Amino acid sequence: MPTEIENNHYQDLVEAFAEKTVKVSDLTYSDKWGAAVSTFVPLFDSEQNFIGVLGVDVDGTEIHQLMTEHRRQIIIITIISTIAGLLLVYLMTRYVLTPLQLLIHKIHRVKEGDLRTRLDCERNDEIGQLASALMKWYLSFISIN
Repeated sequence: MPTEIENNHYQDLVEAFAEKTVKVSDLTYSDKWGAAVSTFVPLFDSEQNFIGVLGVDVDGTEIHQLMTEHRRQIIIITIISTIAGLLLVYLMTRYVLTPLQLLIHKIHRVKEGDLRTRLDCERNDEIGQLASALMKWYLSFISIN
């Protein structure tokens, strides 16, 4: 009520008095007053002497509701994006590591003396190039022995 004395400390109000500049607060919310944005404007007389600060609260209920709704959407989008990203990393890792692990296994078999092992890979990427190079080396190794 207009006659009630408020004992709250408003940092923007204190700064407006100290700096004699306009200060606009962040959107605040309280159960008693709801959502609001406070603006504090320094007042000067005709001789440019500082005489006080005018404070105005602007209703921010709609802004608060929009921010709350968007916060939920951002959280949901972040969770979905994180899950999708982790799934993509997992699939890409499997796509790269599975053929490499197979190549390593076959190289170990050749190293152990199993010269019947084939290093076939029908991929056209770097892993396929690696398999092809190893196959060429393997065939040259067999032909020497």
